[in-house]
Amino acid sequence: MTHRHIIGFGEVLWDILPDGPVPGGAPMNAVLRLRSLGWNAGIISAVGNDHLGSALTDLLRTHSVDLSLLQVHPDLPTGTVRVSLNRNGEPTYDIAFPSAWDHITADDRSLDAVRSADAFIFGTLACRHATSRNTLFQLLEAAPFRVFDVNLRQSFYSMDLIEDILRQTELLKLNMEELFILTGTESGGDVKGAIQKLKERTTAAAICVTRGENGAVVLAGGQFSEHPGYRVAVADTVGAGDSFLAGFVSEYVQGAPVSRALDVGCALGAMVASRKGANPTINANEIAGFIEKQKHIGT
Repeated sequence: MTHRHIIGFGEVLWDILPDGPVPGGAPMNAVLRLRSLGWNAGIISAVGNDHLGSALTDLLRTHSVDLSLLQVHPDLPTGTVRVSLNRNGEPTYDIAFPSAWDHITADDRSLDAVRSADAFIFGTLACRHATSRNTLFQLLEAAPFRVFDVNLRQSFYSMDLIEDILRQTELLKLNMEELFILTGTESGGDVKGAIQKLKERTTAAAICVTRGENGAVVLAGGQFSEHPGYRVAVADTVGAGDSFLAGFVSEYVQGAPVSRALDVGCALGAMVASRKGANPTINANEIAGFIEKQKHIGT
């Protein structure tokens, strides 16, 4: 590969957790994790001209994320989300509206960055306002490899929007609940059957469905691959799916077997779930050590 460059698009914000605020937003979480895996990574988004925006910018700078694509909105505030956790550490979200990332605009710099990227990662949440939604569709036309992280939140999506994006996707990632919603399958129903139904509606060469502590299943090349997941003591699950995606994409776009991409993705998801917040520091050596240790535990 002549370059290792991935671009994320969408929300950057602060998750207001019971223990205090931590940086978040699915595309930003994925970009930060990709930086820790050695990728050059940037985020096309917007923050407010406020102290929360400055703090996010400082964080991204600390992790050497490309800030040239980050916009500052003069009037709207930096995004915040109030996060409540149930007894299993599973989150629910109250997402502030409007926020700066609702008004992301496209320019030559962002279009050029997307054209040259190995992957372009995005979800549905940033489409809740027409400005960012229109920008996304401009960028999708430029992107050579589009990674759709469905990421349904509250009522900030429509089925028409999702159908449009499904037809402009190379890699599709969603969780079990989202799979059942998009396919009209009863909760707890036939997962592989639902994936096959979804495959008929998308251009994606690979569909990846995460199953929480039970790992993930992927349909690619007409074949299913599964990973049972890694067992850990869960601190909270905020950002675990984003780190799974980063690990999976990192391997997949370099041509690794799906089994390897699943292994790295599941390891990262489990490691993040075992720690507080969406972006705990984890390096490549820790991932390798975790996988090796888990193999010994399983034998």
